[in-house]
Amino acid sequence: MKNPVVIIGAGVGGLSTATLLVNDGFPVSIYEKSENVGGRTASMKFRNHILDNGFHIMPFYKKSAIYEILKDVKIEDRLKLAIVDKIAFYDNGFHTYPKGIGDILKMSLIPFKSRISLLKILLPMAFTSMEKAEELDSVPLTQVTSKLDFHSKQFFDAVCMLAFADSPEHISLGEFARTIIRANPFKGGTSEFAYPDMGGYDRISEVMANYVKEQDSEVNLGHSIKKVIVQNKKVTGIELSDGKTVETDCVIISYPAYHAINQLFEPGIFDDDFIKKTNRLNKTTSVVEVHFALSKAL
Repeated sequence: MKNPVVIIGAGVGGLSTATLLVNDGFPVSIYEKSENVGGRTASMKFRNHILDNGFHIMPFYKKSAIYEILKDVKIEDRLKLAIVDKIAFYDNGFHTYPKGIGDILKMSLIPFKSRISLLKILLPMAFTSMEKAEELDSVPLTQVTSKLDFHSKQFFDAVCMLAFADSPEHISLGEFARTIIRANPFKGGTSEFAYPDMGGYDRISEVMANYVKEQDSEVNLGHSIKKVIVQNKKVTGIELSDGKTVETDCVIISYPAYHAINQLFEPGIFDDDFIKKTNRLNKTTSVVEVHFALSKAL
């Protein structure tokens, strides 16, 4: 590959991909429209306090995908993490977030009868396989939650906000099931949480961005992309919003596919069936996993 891989977006997803690529010897050029890395996890300072853009936390701690990437490239010691062992939600009082399936029986957020109903749903999920969970990616989580009582729905609202920073309406049943599996210690998972001890969840992105630059690759901030250039069914480059073009053989877009396809590509690049399938993700899935995005290794 003579040209660098272009990555659009310097959030956790784009920088994780870039970190893995430069570690394998592929040069990358990242383009981010804002002036800071972090994407949706960007933070700001207000009266000497660091404020995240929404609620963010690292689920599964050392078993999380982010930590595994840092460990793979041997830079995990650059990110000091504090274990978060007490999380509470406020709803006419503070309610402790359950750290495991067993804690659901002790939840004060919902009545005991609702807790039993939740266990009947969550226990089979926790012990299913990742492969079976993937088969549920096209099923909206609301197919399950719509049948529940008000209090049980509150539980799903809380978990989705913590794990996905989104509501059940935008999460697939497959995604939710994988989260429950990863929290099951009997399947090798963990329910531990962590957070950068210096404050600001974007500290994770900063660590990866610094590593990428150390490998003679680029992180270009304040650059918007107008379109991905495709000729004869092959990517040949990108066009920036200022009209400049950048040659590349490979473009990785790290924000939702249903936005990328409609915003960055000329009509006719993708067939109608693929576009319809991708647009459906807008209502059923908040995360497009790598096996969906890449059909073969770079």
